[in-house]
Amino acid sequence: GHEKCFAAGKEFMPIFGDRLVYTHIHDNYCLPNGDFHMIPFDGKIDFSRTAELIKKYPCSNGTLTLEVFPIPGNQIYYLYEGLTAWEYYAKAYNAAAKLRELVDN
Repeated sequence: GHEKCFAAGKEFMPIFGDRLVYTHIHDNYCLPNGDFHMIPFDGKIDFSRTAELIKKYPCSNGTLTLEVFPIPGNQIYYLYEGLTAWEYYAKAYNAAAKLRELVDN
C-alpha cells in the first residue's frame, strides 16, 4: 500500500525481495499522499500481482499481516461505516484468506 502511494510506480520487491524479512499489506486508491490503509480488494491495488511477488520473494515464512484501520473522518471511512468491530475484522480476515489463496495457487 505504501509503495503504491509513494514510489511513483516503482516496485521494490524485485529490488529488495530477497532480503525482505517482513512486510505488511493494505489497499488504497494509489494516489500520491493518499495512503488510506484499506482492507485488501477494497481499493485499486492489483493483488494478483502482489501474490506473484509474495510467491517469488517469500517473507515472514508465509505470514500475511494486514495494516488496516477505519478512521472516522478520513476519505474512505464510508466503506466501513456501520460495520461492527466483528464485521470489520471478519471482512479483513476474509480478504487475507483470499490473498492467501492467490499466493498458494
